[in-house]
Amino acid sequence: MGYSRATLVPGESFEVDLHWTLQHAVTDDNIMLVHLLDHTGQAVAGVNAYPLEHAYRTYEWKPGETIITSTVLDMPANVRPGAYSFELGMYSLFDFERIPAVDAANLISGDRMLFRLVKRPRPAVKPPADSVPVEIVLGNEFELIGYRIDALPTGSEAQQLTLWWRGVRPATED
Repeated sequence: MGYSRATLVPGESFEVDLHWTLQHAVTDDNIMLVHLLDHTGQAVAGVNAYPLEHAYRTYEWKPGETIITSTVLDMPANVRPGAYSFELGMYSLFDFERIPAVDAANLISGDRMLFRLVKRPRPAVKPPADSVPVEIVLGNEFELIGYRIDALPTGSEAQQLTLWWRGVRPATED
């Protein structure tokens, strides 16, 4: 699997290249699904189409042969910042039954493959004038750049605080 770029850009196309390999011959022509899912699992963009636009039908593919497809997803203008995953698979055009997916260990992993590989970055934010600037780096990955006390606690209430963070470098973990 490969991408045209590392991040999503609202309103622009995003190209996904997939490498397919058959484990055994198939007799039907199948439809490929490539969906971009948000953090709730809802599709925000997607394509359901013949893998090679009728040029080389899936029933003509040979076991062990690697087929490379390129799919272009149109990103909505309102795609929100955050992490996204891809749902990939194939299904029969005749009964809409999804074809089992096999992982690298040659085990059936369901009727689709999920990949969490792409993000829509958040725009840079400048803390407001009423915040207190600080420079505290955590783990050489994050920096606390400011805070503001929004409300002082009364009685048993919790203190309300707003924090502004900046990434120093890509995080090693989510």
